[in-house]
Amino acid sequence: MSEPSETPPSRGLLRKLLVFLAALLALAAVVRLAVLVPDQPDWAGVDFYQFWLAGRAGGGGASVNVWSDAERARLGRQGLEEAFRAQPRDQEPTRYLLIARYRNPLETYSTPWMYTLFGVAASGDYERDMARFQHVSLAAFVLAMLVLARLAGHSWTTTWLLLALAGSFFAPTISDFRVGNVNRLQLFALALYLGVSASRRLPARHLWAGAVLGLAVAFKPNLAFPALVLGLGWIARGRWRKLAQQVVGALAGATVAVVLSSLWFGSARAWTWWSGEVGKLLAEYDHSVSLGNVALMRVLADGVGFTDTLALAMVLGGLLVVALWMRHRAARGVEPTHRTEVAEDATLVALGAGLSLLSTQLAWLHYEVLALPLAFVATRPGVRPLLRGISALALLAVALDPVRAVAGFAENELPSAVCVALGTLALFLLALVVLAHPALSEGGPRRKPGGAGR
Repeated sequence: MSEPSETPPSRGLLRKLLVFLAALLALAAVVRLAVLVPDQPDWAGVDFYQFWLAGRAGGGGASVNVWSDAERARLGRQGLEEAFRAQPRDQEPTRYLLIARYRNPLETYSTPWMYTLFGVAASGDYERDMARFQHVSLAAFVLAMLVLARLAGHSWTTTWLLLALAGSFFAPTISDFRVGNVNRLQLFALALYLGVSASRRLPARHLWAGAVLGLAVAFKPNLAFPALVLGLGWIARGRWRKLAQQVVGALAGATVAVVLSSLWFGSARAWTWWSGEVGKLLAEYDHSVSLGNVALMRVLADGVGFTDTLALAMVLGGLLVVALWMRHRAARGVEPTHRTEVAEDATLVALGAGLSLLSTQLAWLHYEVLALPLAFVATRPGVRPLLRGISALALLAVALDPVRAVAGFAENELPSAVCVALGTLALFLLALVVLAHPALSEGGPRRKPGGAGR
């Protein structure tokens, strides 16, 4: 029998050329984002400014409640005074001064742990600190994209192309840069969690992975959704030891966050102060589509008058439970491998991130950075071409900029919000299909000897 022919040199050269061109596109996208740091509009950094001021308020040993109306007003005045002192004479108002005027008083609803990290990192120079934050966030975003793509099994060509899209035409990424929010850091936290959990060389990896997740949830509680979905998935698959180890790690990480942030703000009551105010974020403020809210619940409310958040959450949760049940049935008698377990965890994390976007009343455009894990799952190698094609279209809908360029949608109007919300929902449903049918993404895992046939 003749030996199989080797890959023609021309085909190998073409593959290398495609990887090189895709890497160039990704590099151009990253450079473009880096250029956005010093060259942004006057309103850029409005969220970072609040994190920066509230974080700096702690650290002195005295008990500081930055979530009270009185302290919000005081910090707003303090920030404005500092901005005036930093303003060069006989020049147009700096971005720092414009933001200080706009964010007065502050709107402080983030956790003590988030403010603690911003406070520890602050030097007191607003422009320098914001530039540093943006560069760190950019590096974290790029690393997260690479880790998530590789864990999903994407080729280097696809990995670079996804990074190029996310850096050039993905409106949520650009929005997160401009307002100076933390969604890029959250994406990195999810990637770091998956990387640690997947590393068989790391001793006690599940304890460390749980600690990463606990710290991330304390940073911003919407990441409790991925943690919850992971737990449900492990219960369905009978991975009790893994669940116990990661719960212990998560509790340890959360405890560290609570203790350190309580020391920073001078009182353990900092978390009580925060929890007492966070509910007002939805109750007292207008978060309509016209202000940039792209949450599915808000789109349904503004579009067709549907306002039952609990019913929507139950439907989405019910679909998840059904997918987990189908996954359990499909995997019965299948010999688990490290690769399939990593792929399953990545899918569960992505679905949890999707739930955090779809089942709540508030999702600013930059929150949609957390839809990217769904895209990695729904387009991974092994998924049927038709589903991958639909997933690519859904990702373009979430990206929004390509659709707006063609359809002419205006910013902060219902058609744009509908586009993003439905794109996120489509990615979520496609990821559910991948979860429910392992053969769609894992190339037909091997069965244990004596296992039932399919």
